[in-house]
Amino acid sequence: MNRLRTIIMQVGVGLGVMILLYLMAFSLEYSVAYAQNYPELAHMRGPVVFLVICALAAGTAILVLGFLLLERVRRNIAFAPQTVKLLRAIAWISFGAVLPLLLLGVYTEANVASSITNLYVYGLMALAFMLGNLFMLLAALFQNAVSYKQEVDLTV
Repeated sequence: MNRLRTIIMQVGVGLGVMILLYLMAFSLEYSVAYAQNYPELAHMRGPVVFLVICALAAGTAILVLGFLLLERVRRNIAFAPQTVKLLRAIAWISFGAVLPLLLLGVYTEANVASSITNLYVYGLMALAFMLGNLFMLLAALFQNAVSYKQEVDLTV
């Protein structure tokens, strides 16, 4: 992967982080306006905003770790134990994002029957679970690559 492409990807990840941070800040304002428009759902505002911010924080953490991973690729030090740790951290955070999404889906279903929002929430939950599995697989593959690299370095 050439350096320019990696830098472009890092800029994209940085923009993603800024978008998620904006969404976290905006979610509180949006919930106030939503509660004013739909007073029968105003009681849900606090828990829903908290769970949404938790899920967005997990997404932000994943993007920050992805930025660090891309930096390792740009510096040509991708096959190192630190890369495996970053991949595992991304996987565990992805798995961790499933919990607030599950709670959000259950909570909204209990208060608003047949909400279309739950379809999106459960879809994101499935995506987070699949990403966690994918990054665990990548971590295992990189662990093998790091082991082979260390053997070759010791041989030479």
